[in-house]
Amino acid sequence: MNVKNRKCIWKLSWRSLWASRKRNIIAIIAIALTTLLFTSLFTIIMSINSSYENYTFRQVGGYCHGTFKEVTEKQIQKIAAHSNIKEIGKRISTGYIDSGAFAKVPAEVSFMDANCTKWSFCQTYHRTHASERQRNRHGHKCLETSGY
Repeated sequence: MNVKNRKCIWKLSWRSLWASRKRNIIAIIAIALTTLLFTSLFTIIMSINSSYENYTFRQVGGYCHGTFKEVTEKQIQKIAAHSNIKEIGKRISTGYIDSGAFAKVPAEVSFMDANCTKWSFCQTYHRTHASERQRNRHGHKCLETSGY
């Protein structure tokens, strides 16, 4: 503020602040609480949004950017050849188990290549069978249910 009587205005405003000290403290507390409220509100909203996104990814089966179901090998090659596609993963569903030991915890049996396994929410466990020298990957729940 460019005025000639700056000292006088400063003195008057300082006295006004001290005269209504209680009202000013309440106003400052109200501003601080409002700021805290909005910060908390936006943090909670962003957390809910992130949880919803994660839930949707789990429903789809992975956190890759795109998923196509029931496509032919020719369509896969056409999609993979597109200039905007950086990496692809392949998952082949071979069956669904919902009887016997899996009656309460159904399981889907599928083959996933390395990329698809990396992008899925499956935790893989490797078992080596000495007789076959073959690596089998089993999900944690699958191993628990079948007794391993």
